Amino acid sequence: MKKALAVALIGFVAISCSKGESSDPQGPASEEDRILFTAEAPSTRSYFPGTSGLMYWSATDNLAAYAFKGTDTNSAIVSDLCEITAESVGTNEGKFMPKNFLFASSWFGTDAQTSDTYSFYAYYPESNAPATYNSGAVLLSVPSAQTGEFGRHQICSSALVSMPYADVHKKRYVRFAFSPVTSLIRVRLVLSADSDVEEATIKQLALTAGGSNICGNCTLNFPSNTLAAATTSEGSTHMVNVSLSTPVTITKKAEKNPYIDFVILPTAETSGTIKFVAYMQDGTKLTIASKNVPADGFKAGMRYFLDREIAVKIDKDTTPDASYIDGGFAWDGAVDNDGAYTDANTAW
Repeated sequence: MKKALAVALIGFVAISCSKGESSDPQGPASEEDRILFTAEAPSTRSYFPGTSGLMYWSATDNLAAYAFKGTDTNSAIVSDLCEITAESVGTNEGKFMPKNFLFASSWFGTDAQTSDTYSFYAYYPESNAPATYNSGAVLLSVPSAQTGEFGRHQICSSALVSMPYADVHKKRYVRFAFSPVTSLIRVRLVLSADSDVEEATIKQLALTAGGSNICGNCTLNFPSNTLAAATTSEGSTHMVNVSLSTPVTITKKAEKNPYIDFVILPTAETSGTIKFVAYMQDGTKLTIASKNVPADGFKAGMRYFLDREIAVKIDKDTTPDASYIDGGFAWDGAVDNDGAYTDANTAW
């Protein structure tokens, strides 16, 4: 009986220590050893929060965090999904709890020494598990099908956080500063003055860039903090289609009309045009004038604005027939605060 009890106890100890076990030179982890990852919203988050004008974290903003020993970023010693805490949602201060590696000592790897230094990187948002890390990069994706909520579709990457073993062990938190590595296009549709309607309801807007990969698989390189299209990708890589969960109403007054947001991959210097197609609530297709892409491409962390006029004409059979007018607007504009993106200030 005593022998069976001893075996059971050994099994219990093995199970309870398997989550986040490490060779911490200062001994086994305790509840006080739990690690936390943090980030401030106003300076590191990019999300358009609506009419409040405030920047805050949302329930979908989970991080994928990676730890490296020293400055060697060829292989991550630990990676984990870090879920945002309930009290962080709707606030400026984001706190994120690891799902599996719960303790500070869990992030030291094997053979940890008190003289060691550790490097940390992260990206967000991530909903499932950290992407596999391979020689400095992770494979991610910018979806072709989007909803217009760019906070859900963008990719933001952290700067390097380097901490000595003693600081990680004492502070038990790592503070990240994020910046977007995707590009953001904000399109505002405007009815032309000669349109036969005073307003129109838009449920879908698509843009196509024939000469550039603007969505699909991509590689995020942590050391260089760069995002690039992957060599192979399934599905569309040239078109982003935004289907709005709540259709928007456009009028003849631009200042009253909302922007429709597209998250795209940054591109190199290129030539060609961006083509647009919109659909009204009733399914009517609206053709919109194309626009030449910026000569220096779309840059990471930059937001580009474009106003586009549409002339909606009603024929004698009352069937909507849309034609287009090139409004001649530049990729430029002023909008409410939307975080860490920088205005391109570039006329196309």
